[in-house]
Amino acid sequence: MRALLNQIAPADRDYLQAMLQGQPGIADRLTAIARRNPEERAKLVPAIMGERLDRTAAALGIPDAWRQTRAERAHDRARMAELFAPVKIQDPHTAAEWARADEVVRGIADHVVGDAKLAKADRQRIGMIGARLMFPKDRYGYLKTAERVRAGNSQMARWVCDTGKLQTLHRALHVESQIPTLKENMDMVWARSGGGQIRSEAGKALRTKLVIQRANLHHNIGQPADYEAGTSLMTALAQTPGKEQLHANLSRGGSLAAVMAHGPVPTRKR
Repeated sequence: MRALLNQIAPADRDYLQAMLQGQPGIADRLTAIARRNPEERAKLVPAIMGERLDRTAAALGIPDAWRQTRAERAHDRARMAELFAPVKIQDPHTAAEWARADEVVRGIADHVVGDAKLAKADRQRIGMIGARLMFPKDRYGYLKTAERVRAGNSQMARWVCDTGKLQTLHRALHVESQIPTLKENMDMVWARSGGGQIRSEAGKALRTKLVIQRANLHHNIGQPADYEAGTSLMTALAQTPGKEQLHANLSRGGSLAAVMAHGPVPTRKR
């Protein structure tokens, strides 16, 4: 424990020592990071990003269909950030890089805390302690990027921040399109990603389109096939001003034609 605490910022040491009492899992995960040479810690990231996301599924009682690996979520979020970036953003590729970096930091933070029963503020603080431990000199700029996204001081940052919630809604729509009977279970996902939490105009516009498609799905519940895979995002892209040419390229089988597409849900019902 002492070796671990010696690598933690002085302002966090007393707090962390108190919080780790009775939390051996968190202590073990932090120690596993601290035990590595600082230059080698980033090698742990691929394994962490390969972990499954299942906390939401467990909380809402929805099937494994909800779950993605952290790497899959990061990829999907980056593509969404790039494709739907506001026209005013000159370099959509940078939006994708920011989204991926932010998802890496969030993934490490979630990995460190695990399933520990902690207050939200404590989860966030301990998670960020772990992320700073993983990247002590922020060699890749991940921590700086994540801080920019959280601060939301620019159009780019606000948009990238929104993509985390929008990716969750898109994933929820995908699951519902496969199993429409899950609507009541999924309602909380949509409620938690409410319009007041979306900070950019582009994010609000895309959320509105996803909500409308969800309403259409359940109005035509006998035809879920129309809402499979990436269809919802392709439809939204077609309705986004300034994205007409991009949509046309993708529709003709461009390099991103399969963007955001997922295979059938294992528990699919017709």
